[in-house]
Amino acid sequence: MRIREAILFKLGPLVVDGTSGQATLVLAVFASGNAHVQPLIIFRAKERYDTPRSHHLQIKREAEMARYDPHVSVRWNESAYANASDLIDWINELLVPALPPGPHMLVLHVAKFHSTAEVLNTLISHDIIPSMVPGGCTGLVQPLDISVNQPFKNIFRNLLDDARDTYEKQHQLSLWELLQSNLVAIAEWRILVTWAVCEAGERFCLKHNDLVINTFRKL
Repeated sequence: MRIREAILFKLGPLVVDGTSGQATLVLAVFASGNAHVQPLIIFRAKERYDTPRSHHLQIKREAEMARYDPHVSVRWNESAYANASDLIDWINELLVPALPPGPHMLVLHVAKFHSTAEVLNTLISHDIIPSMVPGGCTGLVQPLDISVNQPFKNIFRNLLDDARDTYEKQHQLSLWELLQSNLVAIAEWRILVTWAVCEAGERFCLKHNDLVINTFRKL
């Protein structure tokens, strides 16, 4: 197993609290410093509208998703937090296709759904060794907490603020005020978020590649 191929996984709130615009961003970084795994955003909403009465809502969602950045993956659930099903899908659909032949190590913080039998069996089936970081230790031994999260969030927030300012000037309205109650505004916010996340990832890799490599070496 080559350490340059070790993976780090992190779940955490993205930006907005207290509105249906809340979201979670899933990031992965390699010890090589390069971004290999597509970012995953989990937005708060029903996973799927599948009743006859809600068919129009599903059509609206599909139209909204067509405007997302194509280099970002999106899932939905009513809590906006990842669960075991999200993690298994992330492993199968995004992580594994980005990996060369293994074995590999996946470092992730301890959470109940991270250590379910289904998740562990999925990792084992792909020759991925899980390394669980105990509670209270993520700031000491998890590279995302130590060197990635804050600079990434700074880049992302600046990009999202710029995108929101541009949108508000073009449409002569306050998107932030409308987020509290306007479903159309929340949809527009989600679209802006996907593009800001993708660009933030690209900028972070260009600017902080050495930071990620050095953090893995230090740990």
